[in-house]
Amino acid sequence: MLRDKKVSLRLRRNFPDDPFRLFVGEVKEFTENWILVRGKEITYYPETEDFKVAKEIRIVCFPREVVLAIRVLPDHFDFQKMEFGIDPADGRIALKIPGAPLHRLEE
Repeated sequence: MLRDKKVSLRLRRNFPDDPFRLFVGEVKEFTENWILVRGKEITYYPETEDFKVAKEIRIVCFPREVVLAIRVLPDHFDFQKMEFGIDPADGRIALKIPGAPLHRLEE
């Protein structure tokens, strides 16, 4: 179903003060219990409004229970050259997706 699609996975936070985590990349395998994705992690720290993008591309296998939401991205989206901007609605940092609405780093 999602195999070979580009996606953004919003990952579960265990505690309220944990940073927000997204994993953006291409789905390699998708099962009832697991999602195998090749991509980069984005960590957002709302207290300081700072974020960090992983330098290296990784392949990570996520159990489905840690994935809060899956957003399918356009096929032309290049997760190796991600751009960020400010959401004019609320001034928060967001991922720019060509031809689509901004994708906020927070929930």
